[in-house]
Amino acid sequence: MHATLISFGRQCQEAIDIGTAARLTSVPAAVSNLMICGLGGSAIGGDILRSYLFDELEIPLEVNRGYSLPQYVSSSSLLFVLSYSGNTEEILRIFEIGNKKSIPIVCITSGGFLADRAIETGKSLIRIPPGYPPRTALGYLFFPVLIVLSRAGFIGEKDSAMGDTVSFLIEKTMEYQWSVPFSHNAAKALAAQLFDRVPLVYASERFYPVARRWSTQIDENSEMLALSNVIPEMNHNEIMGWQGLRKMGDRFTAVFLRDREDQPEVQRRMDVTMEFLESDGLSYTEVWSEGDGLLTRLFSLICLGDFMSYYAALLRGVDPTPVDRIECLKTRLNEVDV
Repeated sequence: MHATLISFGRQCQEAIDIGTAARLTSVPAAVSNLMICGLGGSAIGGDILRSYLFDELEIPLEVNRGYSLPQYVSSSSLLFVLSYSGNTEEILRIFEIGNKKSIPIVCITSGGFLADRAIETGKSLIRIPPGYPPRTALGYLFFPVLIVLSRAGFIGEKDSAMGDTVSFLIEKTMEYQWSVPFSHNAAKALAAQLFDRVPLVYASERFYPVARRWSTQIDENSEMLALSNVIPEMNHNEIMGWQGLRKMGDRFTAVFLRDREDQPEVQRRMDVTMEFLESDGLSYTEVWSEGDGLLTRLFSLICLGDFMSYYAALLRGVDPTPVDRIECLKTRLNEVDV
């Protein structure tokens, strides 16, 4: 896991190269909507992409995590079908539905049944390297989609933004690696704050996919329950629940992911929310994004959260790589009654 984390910047560069070189056979120049279909580590890239392109895309982009497609998805849509393994049952079902409805499809996978079906049906196929836990393959699952959207003319070119992000990640992963001592390693310090708590991760709407990424990485890598929510939404409901934690405040810590370009109203809400937590004797911490462009700032927090969840796992005596319960669930679902 550590080797994979410190190579994340290089993974992103390789993913950019793969997306740039991909041969596409089924990407129309004009569509009514875009949909990214995936589960777990294969879906979070779609959430991040939607946030990143919020101010630029002129057609709807949705992320679908399920077995079916909304009725409005049609031959005038563009479907991205993502499964790192190529064997995710929900995504194989989605592919067949989309193929039957003659929807243009771009498949991104390392192989499996999805790659086979893409070849058989003549759909666009972008192959990415196998051998990674899907949650650690975010670069491979994010950047090719971004490049396809740019090549098709739905958005402008992102070469500079992608290059800056790769350079930042290569530098930052060196700062978070194992050999950097606790006193100079923000990921280790944050893990020490959180490894024996239930983290509640909050962010603005633009950065909420990063908060969700933090919570799921903590779930899978650290085997800890973690939850996430978006501000201002949580100010209209969840903030009341904190009052019930006053007697259990040592079990929970709120983490506020912040960005200098968050709306002023959202920044003020975060400030006031932290004041409430402090007055109730509840613990919290805030983490600011780094870098210049939005893409770099999004990935700066993703990188920190990934390393933090790794160190939290070690502090808990947990191997951060296996996901035995998930694999057990898949096995049970595949059992056939005799």
